[in-house]
Amino acid sequence: MNVTVPTEQAARVRIVGKSPWNGIYTLVYLFGALAFIGISIYENAWEYRSVTTSALIAFAWTAPFTAAAHLIHFITSRGRRTRTRRAINTVVERVNAAAADAGLPPLHQDSLRRMLTAKDNGPQAYTGQGKFPAQPSLAWELPTDDPAVLVAATRGGSPETVTLARSRASAPAEPSRSTTVTVLGMQPDTDVAPITASCLGGRPAVPADFVWPSCVMHRTAMQFLAQVEHEEQLLLVFLCVADPGMCDSWDPDAGCNAVVPVSGRDLHLAEPPTADAITSSEPHLLGVRTYDAESFHDAAAAASADGCIVAGQYGGTPDWFQSDETPADASTFVASLVEHPAGFNFGGGSAYIFTDGAGAAKLLLQ
Repeated sequence: MNVTVPTEQAARVRIVGKSPWNGIYTLVYLFGALAFIGISIYENAWEYRSVTTSALIAFAWTAPFTAAAHLIHFITSRGRRTRTRRAINTVVERVNAAAADAGLPPLHQDSLRRMLTAKDNGPQAYTGQGKFPAQPSLAWELPTDDPAVLVAATRGGSPETVTLARSRASAPAEPSRSTTVTVLGMQPDTDVAPITASCLGGRPAVPADFVWPSCVMHRTAMQFLAQVEHEEQLLLVFLCVADPGMCDSWDPDAGCNAVVPVSGRDLHLAEPPTADAITSSEPHLLGVRTYDAESFHDAAAAASADGCIVAGQYGGTPDWFQSDETPADASTFVASLVEHPAGFNFGGGSAYIFTDGAGAAKLLLQ
């Protein structure tokens, strides 16, 4: 059940733009300094007072104006904060009452307040095009007193409203238990190794009939990012970087990225068709480390503490940047790659490699 709550009162007091007091203070101090100098010179040159006495007289004339400006600012800002707090509290009570009437569990108050006072919830993924910025997100998932339930809150409209809906319910939380997570780590130096080793950058190991993949939109060669060993195959990962944001490079089926599985003993290092088709002339080898951890985030933190340069995850359960987007026709997770340390551009997210177990593979970004 969805419930819509009017929140225009919160929208009116939401902080937008910069305070004018910075400019006011600048003018007050500028005129005060000029007045101080002018009065000091007058008292010293025309009234024949000492320098110290002239400065004290000038200070007595100019200080009250500066003090008055500070006092007015204190009074007005305090009143504005009080009005803002009262308005937000009123809207919080209204949203809580509407959620209770809709049968939703009590919302966490701090999260609800942040949602009502925040300008937005950051940018929406993949809504920027070329020089145009990404669109702001006005959707939140609010925790509740029931750990199995989240409430989706969407803000919008004029006058503003917030729509609440049960986001998802999961099984009752079980006691925390450790699982194993395998981390891909980048070797800091280029070591001598077989050309079929897992690596970032360099040139891909390919068979004689290999054709370098091209972006279907830009008609230019994709950039080789990495090769990952998996079940006696090498998965060669390519991504269009011709004009980031102008093609669907995140989509596994748009033809703007590719994962090419290769195998066999007769492989050689491919010559890139253009200088931009590779990220580096020399590869950085990848190794694996396994940690007892509840998530890739925890395992990556442990690996970093051990001095490992984390490049991604190998196997297990994907650590999704957003929601689960496992391709229906290639559902076996192989590995994920993070933007750092190789300097990849995944739009602030990660790249996920999947196979279908029958010789095909896909890449998606989020």
